[in-house]
Amino acid sequence: MLLCGASPRLADALTGPVTAGSLLTRDTLVEAVSVAARTPPPRRMRRWLAGNPQASARTRGILREACRLWRLDHLADRAATIGTELVANAVLHADTDLLLTVAELDGYLYIGVRDGCAQRARLGGTAVQRGEPGRGLMVVEALAAAWGDTPTSVGKLVWATLPTGPPPAR
Repeated sequence: MLLCGASPRLADALTGPVTAGSLLTRDTLVEAVSVAARTPPPRRMRRWLAGNPQASARTRGILREACRLWRLDHLADRAATIGTELVANAVLHADTDLLLTVAELDGYLYIGVRDGCAQRARLGGTAVQRGEPGRGLMVVEALAAAWGDTPTSVGKLVWATLPTGPPPAR
């Protein structure tokens, strides 16, 4: 997003940590357009998914496509597995529509799934001990650099990250 001709006070207020570099402020329209032309677009995709079993297959396709477009092919399988587990968990427990977000930020591939259920995500617990489903987040924990959940005003966001560096030498 571009903003030109803003007062210094407004520009400072709008370019804090919340916008995290997604808002460019310049004094003139010519300057703003020039900067925008040289700034690569953010690597981010967001897709609404129906909260049904088909959402996992759709997620795999979206994540593989993002990795291909962003030349992160070495992450495609891990990203698709992580995304599938996050979505399957949300479908099983939330029974709401989902918002899938994938982004490349600061050397990491970020995968997030927002649902409308306030219940916090947790590793297997007693379900795994009883032999029931519940291993999805354990898979996420094993494959991701980090994962977690964040409460939102309408439910929660469960997320995971992968470093985007080159594939390890074999």
